[in-house]
Amino acid sequence: MKLLFPIDGKWIATLVKATFTLMELVSNYANILEKNSIIKELEHQGDKITHKLFTIIDKTFVTPLDREDISKLTSAIDEVLDYVDGFSDRLILFKINKPSKYIQEPAIALNNSANEINYVF
Repeated sequence: MKLLFPIDGKWIATLVKATFTLMELVSNYANILEKNSIIKELEHQGDKITHKLFTIIDKTFVTPLDREDISKLTSAIDEVLDYVDGFSDRLILFKINKPSKYIQEPAIALNNSANEINYVF
């Protein structure tokens, strides 16, 4: 499975970095645009890695897991990166002055979840 996941550790590392940056953003609400830019770049990296994974899956005759399961997992992790990017964008769009605990808690939960995924892989 290490052959398909996570492409030299980059895929899950990208997820962890993005969720950590989001958690930092809502915890220390400074340099908002810079952190948003970092998250956006990580999301683009995640898209490239996801595309590369799908290309590898398509070219692999026998996969360690069912192709459909690999595709679903790949899509799910890519969607999390998309959600993190959207979360960060909305903080700017809605001109949030100071994130409340209701904004901070989901960001912390996302980061904790990403770290658990990193532990598994």
